[in-house]
Amino acid sequence: MACGQGQQGPPAARPEGEGPPPKAARRSRDARGWRAKIGVLVPSTNTIVQPDFEDIRAALGAHSGVTNHVGRIHIPNVDIGDDEGFARLQRIIPTELESAVARCMTAACDHIAMGMSAPTSTARICPHPPPPSRAP
Repeated sequence: MACGQGQQGPPAARPEGEGPPPKAARRSRDARGWRAKIGVLVPSTNTIVQPDFEDIRAALGAHSGVTNHVGRIHIPNVDIGDDEGFARLQRIIPTELESAVARCMTAACDHIAMGMSAPTSTARICPHPPPPSRAP
């Protein structure tokens, strides 16, 4: 099933603690991720992103129908305090990124979130050109 296909609107309100919506109202067979399954790509050295995403999910409520599925990007704990260290990190990330995405997608995630900023600033991972300048 492609992303979003077969997705239905939110289920009718249920009393607190009553569990997932009836089978007919579910988007998939996933009892807890019937509304959205979010893959979260996180460096293996990061201790913040996964708890942050769990806090967001918890804030939505126990019966929100949203689940997080973390795929760790294996990287060594390198010093990135200088250009050489940061460049080394940038060379490592692409070699591990696809594996992390594949691990998330075994759960048929609807969305993927990148839980780190370093790879989003390099053309090797994000080949799309930046938007045109809006200079006056």
